[in-house]
Amino acid sequence: FDSAAAPVRDAVVEMERRYGKLGQSRWLYMMLWMAKHGNGLVPPRNIIVAAKRLRVTQDVEIEMDRFEQTRDATLAKFRMMRPQGSVSDALDVAVDGIATLCMGLAEGGAVSDADEAMLVPILGWVFPEASSQQLEASIRGRPGRVSAYTS
Repeated sequence: FDSAAAPVRDAVVEMERRYGKLGQSRWLYMMLWMAKHGNGLVPPRNIIVAAKRLRVTQDVEIEMDRFEQTRDATLAKFRMMRPQGSVSDALDVAVDGIATLCMGLAEGGAVSDADEAMLVPILGWVFPEASSQQLEASIRGRPGRVSAYTS
């Protein structure tokens, strides 16, 4: 985070200011990390459910353990090749996890324009391979993913 550009640092500070404890950088970074490093390895539903649980339990360590166990189990199955997810999938999970955990949006709730402006630099920093069109499509497409994480 210290090496991030000023717009990214400003967006993280704004997230904390706007959403208080729920928008704290620790939780934001956890959702970004899970989306980035679980892409193709951990089912997206598991990450979104972790965001929902974390809002209640506030136990980051347990959620990290669950994530790592699932990721490591998948890696053990695929010793010769690592499953790869798409950047669009990772962006969708990041947006939905942040919206659920940090912003408190209901499933399918749209991200406001002000929050979109705050998320774009953060997501662009974590996913530099994503185009600005992919970033915007992922944020604006959240309402269409309302049933994406149900079993």
